[in-house]
Amino acid sequence: MLKEERSFSRSSQQKTTARGTSSSIDSESSDDGLFQEFCNGNFENLKNLSDKISADKRVELANLLVDISEATYKNRELMEWVFDQKINRSEKPMELFHSGEVPYSMEVLIRDGLRMRFGCVRWLSSLSNPTLQFLQENPSKTGDSTALRAAEDLLNRFLDSIYDIPIWLRQSCIHFKKSSVLKFGTSPPNPLLCGFLSSTLHGAMEGGGSKCKEQLGFIDKLVNAVGGFETDLKILNEETEKFVREKKNQVKKFEEDLSDASAIAQVEMIVSSSRPRIRSLDVFLHSKERRFLRIIQSVSENSSQISDGIDDSVEVELDKLVRKMDNTAWRYDKTWEYGVTSYIMKSEESQFFALKIQFRIKGKLVDIANFFSTKSSTPEYDPDITAATIKSVGDGINLLWGYSEMKWPISDRYFAFTIQEVIDVSKNQIVYIIKNAPYPGGGKKNAVFSKVFLCGYRFVQDPKDPEYVQGTVVAHADPGGLFPVWLVNKNARRQCAKFPRLVKLFLKKSQVS
Repeated sequence: MLKEERSFSRSSQQKTTARGTSSSIDSESSDDGLFQEFCNGNFENLKNLSDKISADKRVELANLLVDISEATYKNRELMEWVFDQKINRSEKPMELFHSGEVPYSMEVLIRDGLRMRFGCVRWLSSLSNPTLQFLQENPSKTGDSTALRAAEDLLNRFLDSIYDIPIWLRQSCIHFKKSSVLKFGTSPPNPLLCGFLSSTLHGAMEGGGSKCKEQLGFIDKLVNAVGGFETDLKILNEETEKFVREKKNQVKKFEEDLSDASAIAQVEMIVSSSRPRIRSLDVFLHSKERRFLRIIQSVSENSSQISDGIDDSVEVELDKLVRKMDNTAWRYDKTWEYGVTSYIMKSEESQFFALKIQFRIKGKLVDIANFFSTKSSTPEYDPDITAATIKSVGDGINLLWGYSEMKWPISDRYFAFTIQEVIDVSKNQIVYIIKNAPYPGGGKKNAVFSKVFLCGYRFVQDPKDPEYVQGTVVAHADPGGLFPVWLVNKNARRQCAKFPRLVKLFLKKSQVS
């Protein structure tokens, strides 16, 4: 997907920035460079970015970062960033888990997002669900005795579950301890007890009903006390004080095991061998990059938008385009160089021929899709285009406009259309839907405008050989004016000739890189 405006002509090629990139965020990082930093687990610029976006965008960005970290296995780095923010904001260890934290701060949003994902949610559920069930079935009748028994059972299960804790969380907790000691000179509260288990109990209190809320609150205070976070000790009678002292000793042993490097390495080896892989990570990240760039636009300057000519029902247009591509009425036309094959079809939309071009090429799906969807509409590769400009105008939508010089007495032809990107991770495919759009500025006086019928590109990763991509292009246009149909159809095949050149250029660029 393009992030900038590009102007092309046969005489020269110019490149200008259409909107401010990341100068307002970090002078050293571009928007896509910033996204790549996050994919690589480098979150140095995250705080600066989060301070410049609204609360709703912050929520969206936090969810996006959790998605990316899960896909690229950078959960540890992301959680370490969260812990570092906590440490930086705190003047003393007891403020690390202060209940008055800002709900829309980036570190809180990310922490809660990571806490509720995959390994974490299973681990926390295995701890908290039996406690909730016990409290529901055994309402307290003798003060805090029922809650104390539930708390003891909960903490015992917690201390026994060390090998069920996601490995990235264990590693980030070690980082937390080291960083806290460097700043405060003393051992901080246990982040797993106070930050994860306690927040789970808070969540249970929100939806647990009045029947066990009070008991959950009591258990939460005991968890904090055992974890090292000074709570309201007035609640601790002799029985509970004894309980806290005993559990604190067990927590010390737990923390030794938690930071055992050899045990972590062994567990990490087991986890890595059974780790699920996303079939096409580049497609997944490409879809996330689109969302990221949309968030960035909220802090960029002069982000232009276009609404005319864009149908909200993308799914309907996608279905129409795919059915047009797979229509059985296509008739074989010619086989070109580099395995490019062309087909022609006379459809109900127009008297003018529709063209279909197919090819199979080695390379990454995202790289191939980006290359062909932009290069194919430049004067360098399309003999009918004199000059063209392409500009990002929305989330996954580019506007392309330009003109074709014609010999006298034929008038020049002007054109403008949108190219909308649709990513389907489940099918490992990227589709571009092309539709007519208003010409920016209206064009010259007495200009003749050509128009496109429903057409576009489809790029699909070969399921049998993922190193290859199958490309399908449908081109279908009306040049406007009084051209005879037979003449337009005769010259339509000129559109096919550019694709062997594009395949050759892409393969050459791939070898160089």
